[in-house]
Amino acid sequence: MHTTAFRLAAALMLVPGIAAASASFTVDPMQVNLSRQVTSQIVTITNESKQEIRFQIAAFRWDHDESGETKLEPTKDIVLFPALVTLKPGAQQRVRVGTTAQYGESEGSYRIYVEELPPPSGGASAGGAQVAMRTRLGIPVFLQPPMPTARVEVTDVTVDGGRMMARLRNVGNSHVLVDSVRFSGVSSGFERTAVGWYLLPGRSWVFTAPVTAAECRALSSLSVRAQVNGQPVTASGSVPAASCGGAP
Repeated sequence: MHTTAFRLAAALMLVPGIAAASASFTVDPMQVNLSRQVTSQIVTITNESKQEIRFQIAAFRWDHDESGETKLEPTKDIVLFPALVTLKPGAQQRVRVGTTAQYGESEGSYRIYVEELPPPSGGASAGGAQVAMRTRLGIPVFLQPPMPTARVEVTDVTVDGGRMMARLRNVGNSHVLVDSVRFSGVSSGFERTAVGWYLLPGRSWVFTAPVTAAECRALSSLSVRAQVNGQPVTASGSVPAASCGGAP
């Protein structure tokens, strides 16, 4: 498990005549894995700023569509205690993460969000208003199946409308990390790379990259090399001349 703390500093919004204050905190670990054997886990929030910070922690069921866009739905499957936290400068709070959900043959995917709340005073001070963009940090929570398997297929390698496309489908029962998807032309030395993220079990993600008409016509075939959990997964497809007509 990756236990390196994830550090985020609140972004500053600078307005003439208004002082800006920032707050930073760490959350450790960056991922929570629950199972029938490990039914709860501790997440530690540390206030590394010089001011008191209030936090709200909430849980969501997590999914994504074929474009990779995240879909969140509030849920009571994940139990958090405490869900509201106030930390003085340098202080820490241990938050217990558990679940009421049933474990299935496929992994359950959730995210918890640690969100910085505005100060009770509304951010005003005697020296002038203080304005800061509040930080909201999402942490994956996975309910692991009894026998996790991770396997990805790459299909539908094609060119259409000025885009190269490839569909990655997770046919296993646990999530994978897609580091990158590289499109290349066998004969032309052409290359484009798309960046990936989590691909959840049973889900597909259609990766795309732009291609011009001239580049497309120079491609005799298109190869795709995806780095999934640090390992390559490859596929290829032909590029008919007709598919290049819509490219700019």
